Amino acid sequence: MAAMAAMAAQALLLLLVCAAGARTALLQEEPLRAEVRVMHGDSELFVGDRVTLRCSVPGHPSGWSYNWYKAGVPLVGYSNTGSMYTLRAASPLQSGPYACQGQRRGTGPQRTQLSPPLYVRVCGGWVSLQAPLQPVILGREMTLSCRVRGNPRLEEVVFYKDGRELQRRPHPQLHLSRLSYQDEGAYWCRASWGQQWRWSSAQSPAVQVSVKEMLTEPVLEVLTGVPALRGREMILSCSAQLIVARPGLRLRYSFRRNGHRLAVDSSEDTHTVLQADRRDAGDYQCKVTVDGLGLAKWSNSVQVEVMDEEPVKTEVPHVTPTVAVETQTVELSSSPPNWTELPPLAPDWAESSSLDTDWTELSPLDTETEDTHPVLSARDAEDVFNDTESLSTTSHRGWATNLTSDTAPFPESEPLLDTEEQRGLNQTSSVY
Repeated sequence: MAAMAAMAAQALLLLLVCAAGARTALLQEEPLRAEVRVMHGDSELFVGDRVTLRCSVPGHPSGWSYNWYKAGVPLVGYSNTGSMYTLRAASPLQSGPYACQGQRRGTGPQRTQLSPPLYVRVCGGWVSLQAPLQPVILGREMTLSCRVRGNPRLEEVVFYKDGRELQRRPHPQLHLSRLSYQDEGAYWCRASWGQQWRWSSAQSPAVQVSVKEMLTEPVLEVLTGVPALRGREMILSCSAQLIVARPGLRLRYSFRRNGHRLAVDSSEDTHTVLQADRRDAGDYQCKVTVDGLGLAKWSNSVQVEVMDEEPVKTEVPHVTPTVAVETQTVELSSSPPNWTELPPLAPDWAESSSLDTDWTELSPLDTETEDTHPVLSARDAEDVFNDTESLSTTSHRGWATNLTSDTAPFPESEPLLDTEEQRGLNQTSSVY
């Protein structure tokens, strides 16, 4: 038992060491950002006044040296210096945005991200209007202060917005609660002071005030889709973003089902259900809170149902039936044709003729006939059969096959040509 307890203690210690290492690695991977604040004086000052700025890295207080920048340009003589930067006997030329950056040697990040800028304004007149860092947050409050060089006792202070008077009092501050977009505009003040017979009055330069939402409207989504499948993983995502960046602001997320919290609020914008079940069905929402401001917003509502996974259907492949086609081989003979089996030859006009025509099939052995019409021998018939043009030219060869007694192409008195003469005539006709 003691050995088992020792092994369990070692396993727990190893787990804690691994968790600490993972957390350290996570912190190292997160980008560090420096921030700048007013240490002494004010960001709104008069000519000749003094202000001191301080740079720091939240969560990492020691081991840093700093670089200072004005409008993105490094300040000469303020590289690898301490955390303080002082404007002595300020002049209007020193007005502008100031930022800083931390760097160090050793383990961890070597250089931080540049801090958000802090605007310093040096007023060359007698009166200045001090306003919070712009833009201001919708729904929050804002205080404007009217300052006079040398801080004399003020008899009257008048605040204006876009040329319209807002307040006339001896008090040098104007307080606005629950800011809305109607509060945007140009503000300035006029102060009056003096003693006995010597009085003075001056007006401050105008300051432009803009009102913005601090946080976008959160949007809840089911990344794995709806309805959720029983036994499968379900992932919820809550999307929100800071519109107005401020040093040290963080977002925290809370996921709810039917109004009940699912887990402890954290900086993770997703929530995972490893195996969805029937009890995981319901109405889901997420809540996003800005740490340090008490600002919170709720997301849209998403109705999630959990259903059983449908069985996988097996598709049967479609088989196309095969049709057997029988083929027959036709053998062609190379021997000369038997002319005794040839059908009687007739001109093309014979089939469409309406005349009563008698046709007589001749044998290759018949070289003479008692009829007065000329005939061809078997050899002459072969020449006529091979010459297709001779069949269409009836004006020259109609006598070759026409045995009609009524319409003879040649007179009866024309003598019968022998075989040699007929061949010569056929060749002559073919030439023409």
